[in-house]
Amino acid sequence: MAIVFTVGLQAVVITLYYFFSPTTDLPQANYLARRWGGFSQRPSDNRCYRQQGTATLFALFLGLLAVDQWYAHHWALAVVKMSCFLISCFCHLSGRPHLATAFGFAGGVWSGTDLVLWIVGGVYGTPNCPGGY
Repeated sequence: MAIVFTVGLQAVVITLYYFFSPTTDLPQANYLARRWGGFSQRPSDNRCYRQQGTATLFALFLGLLAVDQWYAHHWALAVVKMSCFLISCFCHLSGRPHLATAFGFAGGVWSGTDLVLWIVGGVYGTPNCPGGY
């Protein structure tokens, strides 16, 4: 369980360092243009901002069920994230509380990390919008 916590904490620290560290090799104008999650492309209309806001709300309220990833059409992430929750429920019902705690904790850390990434913006792309890897 400590390994899962350490990996989750490292992911949060790396993400925060990537987005909030000052870059000295870029001129000031380019640094100011990098506000959409570190990407130079910006959405051309408000549809992308609305989609990101909707995905953020899904991550906040239904993050354990991976509704935010299903909404953004990230099928592989959605299946793996939701399987953490389902395996945790199955382990709890079958009388394996340690596995249920481990998978539940992993799913919770993943959901919290996704919520932060949706709030930062531009890390995950929604259909027909810039951002994402």
